[in-house]
Amino acid sequence: MTEREARERARKLRFFRLLGIVFLMMIFLLSFLRLIWPRKAYSAQERRTLAQLPEMTTENLRNGTFSNAMEDYLADQFPARNVWVYLDDLRGRIMGEKYSQGVYRSGSSYLIEEFKRTDDARAAKTTKAVLDYLREYPDIPAYFMLVPNASWILKDKLPSGAPIDSEEDWYTSWAQEVKNANLSNLKVVSLASAFTEETVQGKQIYYRTDHHWTTYGAYVGAKNLAAEMGLPFDTQEWKKVEVHNRFQGTLMSKSGFYSRTADTIELYLPDPDIECVTAYKEQQKTLPGLYSSEGLAGDDPYEVFFGGNYPWLNISTKAKTNRKLLIFKDSYANAMIGFLCPFFSEIHVVDPRYYTGDIRTLTASAGITDICFLYNIKTYYEDASLSLILEGGEADE
Repeated sequence: MTEREARERARKLRFFRLLGIVFLMMIFLLSFLRLIWPRKAYSAQERRTLAQLPEMTTENLRNGTFSNAMEDYLADQFPARNVWVYLDDLRGRIMGEKYSQGVYRSGSSYLIEEFKRTDDARAAKTTKAVLDYLREYPDIPAYFMLVPNASWILKDKLPSGAPIDSEEDWYTSWAQEVKNANLSNLKVVSLASAFTEETVQGKQIYYRTDHHWTTYGAYVGAKNLAAEMGLPFDTQEWKKVEVHNRFQGTLMSKSGFYSRTADTIELYLPDPDIECVTAYKEQQKTLPGLYSSEGLAGDDPYEVFFGGNYPWLNISTKAKTNRKLLIFKDSYANAMIGFLCPFFSEIHVVDPRYYTGDIRTLTASAGITDICFLYNIKTYYEDASLSLILEGGEADE
């Protein structure tokens, strides 16, 4: 071995020795940080509960669930986790990644959730349950409004070639199915044309980092619904109030696509004001109004509407009318219900995902004069809870 080769070998040995020392120091540092780093139960940034240290038992060791739970715990409780999540997002941006956890990142600051036709039979079962239920009440006017999602109305903003299914195609077949049922008391309220027109005019129908529609989008929906209901919506004045100007929604936390994009949450208050009281029936509490300051100040400011989702709300108003509305809904409806309060003396709001009562008992006992099904298309397609409560169950009121 020449003297030059010996020096080169010694240099490589020093390098790998130093690399090994740095690696060991990092292992010891991370181990030390794991010991002293405070454990968190919830991630406000990701808006989810974090895994906790699992209990070791003979059973979970045998079936392998302990090792899986431990992996989740180590990942969720990793020191400075939020920093690493941000760095991973930065890496994704540099690499040009456009898809994560069912969410697409567009070039116009929008995060758009994909629509996948995974189970048409489940959605068909839900629709059949709705139609069968409405046949029992032929004298009660009913309205069916499935709200298009951003993947339909803003499809031009999706990355080129994004392999999502057509929400429009499914809706067209669904609307034909409902039409074929030939129920004289049922009207379908379609919003696609109105939303497309509003979007062309530069109006913001959806939040850019959340899956919900904006309050303005809900206003457009309410206006179209009111026209079918025969409500004097155009005579009602509204006062617009901004309540939050840094809203970043659930699609950002779900996908890990973090950005500085922020939206404004607005409330539209009737002018003059309509006094109303909201009874949270299963929680056995009653609060004035429709809006929650606690929800606004929480991790998800969209919960300014009622403080979130509840099984059954009974809203009583001072509106001079005998009309009483029953709404079956998902979280989209939360932003729209306020637009209907001036026109109904009572509004019963049922979220089938949490409701445990007998819906026919409620329909009969509450003196309902109008029924409305209000969902966004994606939730309606994917969720089976509506068919479950309409097909019957144990009363628990």
